[in-house]
Amino acid sequence: AGIRGLFKPDWSELDQAASESDRLEVVPMDVQSLDSVKASVERARSSVDRIDVLINNAGVNSLS
Repeated sequence: AGIRGLFKPDWSELDQAASESDRLEVVPMDVQSLDSVKASVERARSSVDRIDVLINNAGVNSLS
């Protein structure tokens, strides 16, 4: 999958924004792991009644 894993993301800005808002929740997940995706979905479903906006910043890249 692309350049994934070459660097660790800096979550500090997102964590800061989420800590200052009761309407924003950041749920990182490994989209290559079905267990990670299922856990993230369950976390979201248990913490909110509905999702108004979902930003998926993931992609799949084939080098073949």
